[in-house]
Amino acid sequence: MKLSAITKFVTNNPERVVFGVCAIVFLVVLAGYLSGGKDNEAVYAARQPALELKDVVRTNELAEKLGPVEYLKKVKVTWEEIQQATEGKTWLMYRPPVVYVEFRKEAPITREKKSNLSPIAKSVITDTNKPDEVTLSWNGNISSTAQIKSYKVYRQAKGEKDFTAVAEVQAVTPTESGYTHIDKGVKPETEYSYYLTAVSDDPDAVKAESDRSGELKTVTPDDYKIEFIDVIVEKNSLYAKIHKYLNGKWDNAMAFISKGDKIDKDKFITGWTFMDFQPDVYEVSKAGGVIKKKTFRVFYLDKRGKEGNFLIPPK
Repeated sequence: MKLSAITKFVTNNPERVVFGVCAIVFLVVLAGYLSGGKDNEAVYAARQPALELKDVVRTNELAEKLGPVEYLKKVKVTWEEIQQATEGKTWLMYRPPVVYVEFRKEAPITREKKSNLSPIAKSVITDTNKPDEVTLSWNGNISSTAQIKSYKVYRQAKGEKDFTAVAEVQAVTPTESGYTHIDKGVKPETEYSYYLTAVSDDPDAVKAESDRSGELKTVTPDDYKIEFIDVIVEKNSLYAKIHKYLNGKWDNAMAFISKGDKIDKDKFITGWTFMDFQPDVYEVSKAGGVIKKKTFRVFYLDKRGKEGNFLIPPK
C-alpha cells in the first residue's frame, strides 16, 4: 500500500485507527497478565521479606537487643531470602536498603598486670635444746609489684609423697624483708624440706600465689642425750644418766643398764643398746704435760643399728 493511500485512510477514518490501537494495547496487556500470574505471585512473596528487612532496619530496639553483629547477621539472612525468591526473575529489580548501624566505640580499659614473685629463702635453723622446732627465715621479693598479703610455708618430711602447707605468715608491706617462722609441728631426728610462696590479693596480680622459692633442708636433733657415768666390771653393767625432751622441756633419770640391754628407763626412751666395754686411756692436758688416766670405752648400737663408741671421762 502506498504511503499516500495510508495517509488518506487515517485522515478519513481517525476513529477506526484509535480503536484499533487501543484494541492492540488491550490484547498485549491481557496476554501479559494471563501469562505472568505466577510471576506476580513470586513478586508478592518476594516483597514480604523485603518488608521484613525494612522492619529490621527501621526497628532500633531490635538492633539494641541483638547487638551490632547479630543485627547485621539478621539483615544478611533476610536479604539472602529475597535473592533466593527472585532468582531467575530478571525483570524484577530490587535495590537492597542501606543499613545504618551505629557502633559505639569505647576505649578499652586496660590494667597493667603486676608481678607476684617468689620469696627468697634464707636459712633454716635447728636447736639441740628444742628438737621439736625448726626456725625458717626468708625475704620478700622487692621486685614484686603486686600487693603481697601473706607468705605460705610448705613442708615435706623424708618419705612423704607431697609438700603440705603448714603455716601462713601475714605480710607487712610488699617489700618487707626479714620474715621468720618457727615450725613446732616437727619430730626429732627427722629430715625435712621446706619452700615458701607469696600470696597476693591484688586484683591486677598475674597470679594469686607465686611460684615456689628455693628449698631449705634440715634434720632435727635427737630428743635425748646420754651421759655414760661409769662401768661396773664385775656385773658387766653400765651406769648412765638419760636426758629426755618430754612435753616441751628436758627431764632426766639415772639408769643401771646390763650388757646387751636397751639404754632406756621407763619413759626415758633412747632406742640405743649397750653392747660392750673395754679398758682405755683418757688423756688430760695440764701445764706439766699430758696425764693419762685409766677409764673405759663403751660400745653401743643406736636406734638405727649403727655402731658407735664413747670414751667415759675419768672422775
